[in-house]
Amino acid sequence: MFEKRERICRVLLAEDNPVDIEVFKRAARRSECHFDLEVVIDGEQALNFLQKKREWADVWTPDFVVLNINMPKINGWEVLERMKADPDLAILPVAMWTIAAPECGDYDERAFKMGCSGGFTKPSDPIRLESQVTSMLEFYWWAWSHPLSIREPGSPTHGA
Repeated sequence: MFEKRERICRVLLAEDNPVDIEVFKRAARRSECHFDLEVVIDGEQALNFLQKKREWADVWTPDFVVLNINMPKINGWEVLERMKADPDLAILPVAMWTIAAPECGDYDERAFKMGCSGGFTKPSDPIRLESQVTSMLEFYWWAWSHPLSIREPGSPTHGA
């Protein structure tokens, strides 16, 4: 078995709010897991990073992506739609997160229908937001570092 810090999970955060970026970074640093974190501040940069365009030609591919819905240039919905249309990006797990706002509607249902792995509402309280981000990061780290293995029915480890 390995320790949490032995595995590195690569995360792309697409977020334009500096306070939320700092909360996210602080939560990642405090987590028992280890993350490489890249931050982009709009949907256009997110797509350029994911498609390795311009200054991101030599970057790593993230293990999961966190998209804010309300971003400049290209919103999170459009980024998600373009990701799911691209065979190289469609398999990446994506978590959508945004403030609870009437214009977002029932965004978590929409996110799941579009192929998103999760939807999170940013609480207004920074302490709760940090806790939520830590939980999200640790869940995705665990899912990334423990890939499901398919076992034959009746094998000794089936269903374990």
